[in-house]
Amino acid sequence: MLFDGTIGRAHNQLSSLRLLRYPLSLIFAGGSFVLSFLLLIAGALLARPQAASQGSAAGARQVTPGGSVVFATQIRPILAARCYPCHGPDVQQHGLRLDSLPAILSGSANGKVVMPGDSQNSHIVRRLLGLEQPQMPYGGPPLPAEQIDLVRKWIDEGAQGPDSSEPVVAAAAPINDVKAAHSASEKPVDFNRDIRPILSDACFTCHGPEEKSRQGNLRLDIRESAFAEHNGYRIIVPGSSATSRLYQKISSKDNAFRMPPAWSGRSLTPKQIELFRQWIDQGAKWQSHWAFDPPKRSAIPEVKDKTWPKNPIDNFTLARLEGEGLKPSAEADKATLLRRVSLDLTGLPASPAEVDSLVADKSPDAYEKRVDHLLESPHYGERMAMPWLDLARYSDTHGYHIDSLREMWPWRDWVIAAFNRNMPFDEFAIEQLAGDLLPNATCEQQTAAGFHRLTLMNHEDGVDAEEFRCKAKVDRVSTTGTVWLGLTVGCAECHNHKYDPISQREFYQLYAFFNNAEEVDLPFSPAFDERAFQEAATSPRRGTSETWGI
Repeated sequence: MLFDGTIGRAHNQLSSLRLLRYPLSLIFAGGSFVLSFLLLIAGALLARPQAASQGSAAGARQVTPGGSVVFATQIRPILAARCYPCHGPDVQQHGLRLDSLPAILSGSANGKVVMPGDSQNSHIVRRLLGLEQPQMPYGGPPLPAEQIDLVRKWIDEGAQGPDSSEPVVAAAAPINDVKAAHSASEKPVDFNRDIRPILSDACFTCHGPEEKSRQGNLRLDIRESAFAEHNGYRIIVPGSSATSRLYQKISSKDNAFRMPPAWSGRSLTPKQIELFRQWIDQGAKWQSHWAFDPPKRSAIPEVKDKTWPKNPIDNFTLARLEGEGLKPSAEADKATLLRRVSLDLTGLPASPAEVDSLVADKSPDAYEKRVDHLLESPHYGERMAMPWLDLARYSDTHGYHIDSLREMWPWRDWVIAAFNRNMPFDEFAIEQLAGDLLPNATCEQQTAAGFHRLTLMNHEDGVDAEEFRCKAKVDRVSTTGTVWLGLTVGCAECHNHKYDPISQREFYQLYAFFNNAEEVDLPFSPAFDERAFQEAATSPRRGTSETWGI
């Protein structure tokens, strides 16, 4: 059965992809080898003129007047639709790229795939035909015979093409049927507010900080990569969304070219795509995270109603209202104002007598005097200390299973007194971080350092003291980062932080500072053997509670 063999199938495909249309091919089911061979040749010769005539009309639009296949309009779209997922700008299996002519001609890690003038020995054709395994496109249906014919003809004519800088796929036209997008077209697009969240949700999985899952060596979470040149094209071209590969990808109507890919389960809405177009056309201004930018005093905005603002903050409120076409509400009455400010500053509602006193006070600064009175109240410090106590993980118990009592209220009272004394923030920070290390530290300053003693402790019998000592150090590092730096540095305990500029090495450099502190409240009995503990703590094998005299 010659037709069922590799040689017969190869000859059939390379000679005439339409041979099976003829009843003559049925003769291959039996007969001698010589007769089958002669009939095969005769069928091929008979099929060629008819195939050529059939293809001439259909292919009239596919060939230029000079008779050559046009790479840009005939070959590149085939590659973009069927080959780019594995051999495009984002993924290059075996080092092969098919998204530009120079890349195609340079070949893969295993050698050239296109031999100009010789389609029969070009690996790309042989893979498309299934003469070499695996057949391409991998995992999908084979290319139609007409498309393979085009690829073969283009190669046999010398594999000519346009300059590699020509866009692969034209960007989709700007969205003009989205009312919400048009309403925001005149407003500046803010990267941190409008663009970064979309990138984080839809793009960072494949183009973010995780190196193992990163595709195409492209990162969209850092400016240097997003604006860099990648193999002859730019991902983001400030001021030109049409030539930005990012916008071409997300706005493409071609499922094989569009990003995010369909298999990711993610997609962008028309409004989100329009936001990217506006942002790029407006200059693609990149912003770092606000937490890492030094604070700058904003210019006081101008407002139309000059009589309404009573302080510079009012200008910002009124400017936003006027920008939205709104007007301020009527001013609240004195009783409402007093209730609001009392709850804000002391956490307690104003008493009826206090309300009556303010209503009866007709002086122009009656409200201001009441605010000063609230700031002088001891309840002010209690109210202001509440969020700080939460941040510092304040508790008068040790936590864990038995949650036994401990006395940390002196530190709590120090915080309350600091707010009531209006202590400068630099002193407030220094005394809590290292009050016990200050020269001639007072009792109050040493009490302030209780900030570091608020870790959970386990006093149950049989606990591993070294384990909880280490847990306390880690907790102090994490809490210090959260409270004083505004960063969740705890991620770096196990790996470099994926989004904040904190390495695992830096985490343990900070850990080393706290690792020098003496732990006087570890769960040891009065009969604790300190020398045995130190030996056990530094030996490869952990000590036991019996060794430490617990």
